[in-house]
Amino acid sequence: MGDARTLRKGRLCPLVNSSQADPANCARRDFLYNRTYVLEAFYIRVLNAGKPGFDESQALAGILADVCRDFDITLKDATDYKSVATISSEITDALDRADVIFADGNSSNENVWYEIGYADRIQVRKVICLSRDGRALPFDRAAIRSIRYANPDNPQLKRELRAALESIICDVHVRGLIEARLKHDEFTRQIRNQLDTDRLRKIAAPWLMKYCRDTKTDVEDRRWSVRALAAIDALVENLSVLTDRFLDSLVREAVYDEIGKLRLALPAVVWDVTPDDLANDQLLRTFGKAAVRHWVDGNLADAWFRERVAKAGDERLRSVLLSELYVQTKSLAPPTA
Repeated sequence: MGDARTLRKGRLCPLVNSSQADPANCARRDFLYNRTYVLEAFYIRVLNAGKPGFDESQALAGILADVCRDFDITLKDATDYKSVATISSEITDALDRADVIFADGNSSNENVWYEIGYADRIQVRKVICLSRDGRALPFDRAAIRSIRYANPDNPQLKRELRAALESIICDVHVRGLIEARLKHDEFTRQIRNQLDTDRLRKIAAPWLMKYCRDTKTDVEDRRWSVRALAAIDALVENLSVLTDRFLDSLVREAVYDEIGKLRLALPAVVWDVTPDDLANDQLLRTFGKAAVRHWVDGNLADAWFRERVAKAGDERLRSVLLSELYVQTKSLAPPTA
């Protein structure tokens, strides 16, 4: 135990307190991701002032701009690509690239409906079609995301648009990354890219919390949602819920794996567990690894650690803590001459 105490004080291993310490060993890696990335929306609309439906499209444009601004989303239409009267490759590329697609379904304009059909084909889940009550659409969109409204100035329209945007951000984009099974580093980078503003992270965090606790959801998806919470710095504030003993052990294992990467003192509830809470062997090992890491860093009380490694304590937890302490002491110790 003497070497570990010296290690903890920073004399045995310079990685603990030295200003020259390797960040990969001393702190959770701060990924360098593209801070200029923003979500982008494309608005399919009537652009020619001489065409029927222009006034309605124009009225919706102002409302969509307001809502997108609330979500830090950039709104574009065909005028941004100098393609007002034609459907160019620039427009189809913009539709392919867009994170959200709004469509004015009030018009009978052929170009508008061609673009709506194209958008439905490439990614129907990110399309929001708007139309006035009573408007007979050219084809059935009952099963597709649509918003009906009586008057564009009615606040209800903005409320429905906000709800639809939140759904697309979470159910389409975040869920898509969770289900993609990327490598851990790439997943973290892309989640941070997609949710690169405080507003977007505040939208995603409650959805991720609900998702990781949903027993009807695949457990591996739930584990990735925990990693997403860590990536957007929303893990710590939810630890009292995420470490609850009634949460699936595989999900809690992912939680403690992420806890082990944190370099800050955590609420006592994180470590306030009983042997029954850690019945699963893999969960126990992950918990032990995180606990030792925090104790070595000085973020877990000596009294807690001493009590758990005392011979009178739970033998399974004691064994895991001592074993992990040996592993971490060995990995952090400087090579002998």
